[in-house]
Amino acid sequence: MQYNYNPQGYSFTSSIPDVFTISDFQGSSVYLSIYISRSEDSIFSTTLYAYGGQASIYDLRSIIESYMEEKSLVHAACSFRMQVDRNDFTLGKFTLIYCKPQIQNADCKQFLQSHFLTPHAVRLVPHDFQIDLQYFVFPDETGQCSTLFVIQPEGESQPISLSVSALPIASKQFDLCFEDLNEDDLLAQLPQGTKGKLLSVTLYRGARTFTLFFTDEPPTLTLYYYNAFNVYDTLYLTAQTKRKLSFDRSTAICCGQSSSYDDNTEVEYESETSALSYLQAKHVTYALQSHTLFLISSDYPSGTSILITDIESELSDATNANNHVKFKWKSLRKQVPFTVPRLHNIFNQVYNNTFD
Repeated sequence: MQYNYNPQGYSFTSSIPDVFTISDFQGSSVYLSIYISRSEDSIFSTTLYAYGGQASIYDLRSIIESYMEEKSLVHAACSFRMQVDRNDFTLGKFTLIYCKPQIQNADCKQFLQSHFLTPHAVRLVPHDFQIDLQYFVFPDETGQCSTLFVIQPEGESQPISLSVSALPIASKQFDLCFEDLNEDDLLAQLPQGTKGKLLSVTLYRGARTFTLFFTDEPPTLTLYYYNAFNVYDTLYLTAQTKRKLSFDRSTAICCGQSSSYDDNTEVEYESETSALSYLQAKHVTYALQSHTLFLISSDYPSGTSILITDIESELSDATNANNHVKFKWKSLRKQVPFTVPRLHNIFNQVYNNTFD
């Protein structure tokens, strides 16, 4: 039995062909079952009927990726099992890594040994940022780990750089590692007595690098989403947002009293980012297409799930290009929350207990 897909021990889901084809078998049909993460039950099974000496199934990648999205799987053990005239055949077992984009000319294992699970290696963040950074380590992988800090010391005109060593990578098994990053934890790694303003941080984990540059400008929108590797990620945006009310309801008057029905009134927002580089604008556009989005905005409570209704993204890679991304969004819940400000210092006179 021959297949047009022969995965290695580690393989991206994006390498699954659009049409999975089985050939060189005796029989009129093939019963195909897909197994994920050592499950005793298949996530998908179907009977494929032969035509022209081969059997085919379309959109197999979408079936697998949809399952991994539903279960929040970054990686999964996978196998394809076929049965033809009561004869069993197996393709696998192999490890699938969730990956939406098609990474050209890249071996999956080599790529993951030199990259974090994020589509870019540089990020601009505010000082009160919170980011979860993840990466895979492989059996018998070794590598040095360190963190490079660039700091503006108090009272000094020139920044300085400090390198802090971390535990080296010495893995005995395939594993997913987490880096929970925030400014307080990063500053705690510096030598005692070091004071100054943090300008940038670069993480070295073996051959992997990731750099954070800090800005004093607070973000106007904070977007939580699942990135290209199905990993929870955070995006800080500076954008101008307009609030639009779509008033749509019918009114009837009976006996001098009016009443409303078929009320489809809703609030929609239109946000336009500040000027972005070509790569930054591409990243924002891709993030807005995530299957799950949460937003932090002054109009909504933290962690509100949103729906992107429209994206305008016309980008140019010219050096003098002024790229912007405009998008429309609304809460998945139709009901709009209303925040009542709480007044401070209501009692402004000294309290005296007259019964003492």
